[in-house]
Amino acid sequence: MVRRMLDNLHFFSTLILTAHWLIVIGLSLRVIARRLPVGVSLAWLSVVFSVPFAGAAAYLFFGGKRLGGTRIARQSVAEDAAKADARGLKDQLETSSPARGDTGYALYRQTLGLMGIPSLSGNQLCLLHNHEAVFEALIEDIKQAKEGCRLAFYIWHEGGRADEVLTSILEAQGRGVICQILVDAVGSAPFLKGKRIETLLAAGIKVVGALPSSFGRRADLRYHRKTVVIDGRVAYTGSQNLGDPRFFKQASGVGTWVDAVVRIEGPAVTSLAKMFAVDWSIESGEAFEAPKFRAEPLKEPISNGALLQVVPSGPTPYPDGIRQLLLTAIYSARQSITMTTPYFVPDEAILTALLSAA
Repeated sequence: MVRRMLDNLHFFSTLILTAHWLIVIGLSLRVIARRLPVGVSLAWLSVVFSVPFAGAAAYLFFGGKRLGGTRIARQSVAEDAAKADARGLKDQLETSSPARGDTGYALYRQTLGLMGIPSLSGNQLCLLHNHEAVFEALIEDIKQAKEGCRLAFYIWHEGGRADEVLTSILEAQGRGVICQILVDAVGSAPFLKGKRIETLLAAGIKVVGALPSSFGRRADLRYHRKTVVIDGRVAYTGSQNLGDPRFFKQASGVGTWVDAVVRIEGPAVTSLAKMFAVDWSIESGEAFEAPKFRAEPLKEPISNGALLQVVPSGPTPYPDGIRQLLLTAIYSARQSITMTTPYFVPDEAILTALLSAA
């Protein structure tokens, strides 16, 4: 009896050990095949090797980019349509490029090669460095909207001046302006379940939660854009979410957020509008609708306006695009590098580039 139990124990322990090593070998080959940054690959290999089964489970849940088959199919269709539409961008908008030898020339060539996105000239930029300035300008532009207000945010938090934005959107919808709101399903979960959402939907405003959590999807991959496009005439992008920092998570003792936003007028608004149109198609399931090119001229024509390229980021289809551009920017620097970020966790390549620059 004891011998049989020992034999069974030996059999099951051998089976478990064999299964562990088969999983380790299989996942190790998978990690290596993905050609991740060296530090990331070594970290995942260490987890998979050192923590039996739990390490494999962690990689399966967080190591891949599982976003759901339906979403991936929508993304493929929307991006193909956007690329086809982009071929006419150069013919309808004034494009240009930095001069050879300029610091930005390498970035321009790399972005054009990686993503096919041209740089557009004649843009007017206004840096808004505090939340009051952002809300003032945004509310005023929404009040002037004639065709459409399209807003995308990771966090939409009710309270304070954020409620004034909602009021201005409702008023715009009442004037016949098309209003679309795209927010992250997790970051904006309280807003999507809040008291104002029914009012927005009843008014005809479309509200979509991006990347809803479900079994089989990576819950940590979130929709982090903060972009507003109004009439194809003006756009906002930066670090500020749609929340009044005086009201957001004040019970947690985090203080008041400090953000910066750029208000853009000019041809580059079209690129941001197209980015929103792709995201909207993917998350809502509606067919991709190319934004209309801005027809009305700026009130004050710009002869030497800013040259802009809009570069989208995310887990697909260019997961390493921003990192590559950061490396190029650092290596292109000739006089100084200024970095402003709430999260500074440089990988080996970024750290080496900074040390080399210094």
